[in-house]
Amino acid sequence: MLRPRDVVKLWDRHTRPNKPKIHICVCPEKQQFLRINSEPIFPPNLIIYEAENAFLHHDSYVELQ
Repeated sequence: MLRPRDVVKLWDRHTRPNKPKIHICVCPEKQQFLRINSEPIFPPNLIIYEAENAFLHHDSYVELQ
């Protein structure tokens, strides 16, 4: 069962080319997720550090839009 704050890899149709991306679940019932990117592409965003998050391979950014 998916819960808020779970980290999942989802197929992202908004990337070119389409590919799986890591997301943070906000609300599973409403299918709301925050995408994680390796670059600060879409502001606002929040940096998250690899050293503090075992699921990351490098420091990354959570899109907050």
